[in-house]
Amino acid sequence: MRSQDRVDWELAVVDDHSDDGTWAWLSRQEDEEVRVARQPHAMERSAARNRGMHMTTAPAILFLDDDDELAPTALARLAEALRSEPRAVLSAGAPRQLCDGRLGARTGHPERKLVRGVLQDMLLGWNPQVGQLLFSRSALEAAGGFDEGLSLAEDHDLLLRVARLGPAVLIPDTVLHRRVHGTPRFLPDEYRASANAARERFVLSLGPESRARAERLLRGEALWQQAGEQLQAGCGLPAMGSLLGAVREAPAYASSPLFRRAFAYRLLRAVRRAAVPQPLWVRIRKLPGVPGHGGTVP
Repeated sequence: MRSQDRVDWELAVVDDHSDDGTWAWLSRQEDEEVRVARQPHAMERSAARNRGMHMTTAPAILFLDDDDELAPTALARLAEALRSEPRAVLSAGAPRQLCDGRLGARTGHPERKLVRGVLQDMLLGWNPQVGQLLFSRSALEAAGGFDEGLSLAEDHDLLLRVARLGPAVLIPDTVLHRRVHGTPRFLPDEYRASANAARERFVLSLGPESRARAERLLRGEALWQQAGEQLQAGCGLPAMGSLLGAVREAPAYASSPLFRRAFAYRLLRAVRRAAVPQPLWVRIRKLPGVPGHGGTVP
């Protein structure tokens, strides 16, 4: 945080009743810019984030996990983007993975500034990290903050409620370095199930006409997930069928700036897998001189 360029900030750090000496160290860091607090007992991320939000007064808020880091210009660029569009409820930059001190490639983020509603993208499975988002405080308060009854996909649940209130400003700048750990806190399937449940709850809160449109998007999202699983299993033709079915239900998979690259990539993989049987493709990839020699099946 102290490396942020050209922006005024205030920092609230909430210790979730740690027992490893963190609080003793943290309590010595408080100054004019940094406020610290300790939960009375372990209450999980949602409660800690809500408490941190109420400890600040700034008109815009970013939630940063303790093991991730911001790029030096992150807050300045996100704040500039949010100010540029009075109707916006959040601004979003690009993330990059940080593994063993090395930054990975950017994936799935627009290369130019866009102002767009992202609720449809959320229902189709767009799931940004909270650390790449700067929220309008008024939008967060209107949405009710994090649901403290959730411990998985609580960020997805909040984003659905916020995205309902107005557009987002997407900027091409990399703002978040997201640390990758060898052992995750939870399995991807567990998170996916929780995110699916959050979307289903949200859709049930809509009126009849909006609910019908949203349910069609959810059917498309289920086919999108199915296509990913089929590609992992090397099933090209079924994956092609699932991808085409996803686009029939939700044409945005082929047109949204948050999905069209991923759609083209998955479709290319499916066509390639369908054209060359899996056992033969594996043998080809093992030949010297073939791109990907010695690697995994694409």
